[in-house]
Formats: sequence, C-alpha cells, structure tokens
Amino acid sequence: RYHGVPFGHEDGYALEIMSAVLNGKTGRLYGAMVEGAEIASNVSFASDGKKYAGSLSFLGSVKGEASPEDLEFAWYEQVQLLKEELVSERELEKVKNNVVADQYRGLQSNFFLMIQLGYMEALGNWEYINFSSDKLLAVTPDDIRRVVNKYITTNNSSVAIYNRAENAAPIDAALA
Repeated sequence: RYHGVPFGHEDGYALEIMSAVLNGKTGRLYGAMVEGAEIASNVSFASDGKKYAGSLSFLGSVKGEASPEDLEFAWYEQVQLLKEELVSERELEKVKNNVVADQYRGLQSNFFLMIQLGYMEALGNWEYINFSSDKLLAVTPDDIRRVVNKYITTNNSSVAIYNRAENAAPIDAALA
C-alpha cells in the first residue's frame, strides 16, 4: 500500500488510468502473475482517493508453491516496467475506452446515477461526474510514468504479508 492522493487531485486521473492498465483479464498484472508466471490466483491494483487523503494498493493471493515474497517481487518488476517504458498508445486507448464506457454505463439508470452522485458528493464534489471523462481521456503515457515515479516508491509504502496458520484446517481440494 502506498500513500495516494485525495479525491479530485489532478494526479488522481493518471493514477486511475494506470490502475486500469494494470487490472483486468487483459491487464499487465494478470498477464504477468496469473497467466505468465502462474504465481498468483488473483491480483489487483487500486487507486482510492477519499475526501482528505488517498491510498494506492496492490493485492494478490499466491498460487501453488509460490510465496508471498515471489508475488511482491513480481509486483516490483511490473512497477519497474512502468517506470522505464511508456505505456503504448494502443494499450492506453483500450484502457481509456473501457473506463469511459464504464462511466457511461453507470449513467443509464436513475438509481445508479443517484448512487454515483451521492458517493461523489460525499468525497467532495458531485460535479466530478461532468468533467472526469475529459480529464481521464487527457492522460498521457508520460503522465503515467510521472505518477508511478512520484507515488509508487519504497519510501512511500507499507507491506503486509499474510500467511495461513500452520494449524489451520487443510484447504478443501474442490475449492482450491
């Protein structure tokens, strides 16, 4: 987990797009850790801006004989790639299209529109719904590199590793 930015902060838009680059079945984390190295059963990255502060979180569950430290190391590799190489225009366009489409789908029902407006007002500004798409679409590969270098640093993080207790009941093979 890393210190992030509060809701409405200018860097929040680039962090949200960066999250989308990393997440999902076609995202970088899934491709590298779940399908590629097969060290995780699930992985995600979240940018969570609240009214006065925010956080950035990488979460994952190990798979097979992999250790939590293997997953942590794979995360740092993905961070390093984002710091060294610009996200391609094609990858960025795909992500932006999905983000904006999700926002649009959220407006198709009065109920979900009400939920979004109430949530955004609680965070600080209901009008976010009117201008966020334009700001998200304006994010560039350089913006992503900048926020990764600014916020995803070891001096700005806390690491927690959870292990199964040695005396825990065995995992049901059907669930595993």
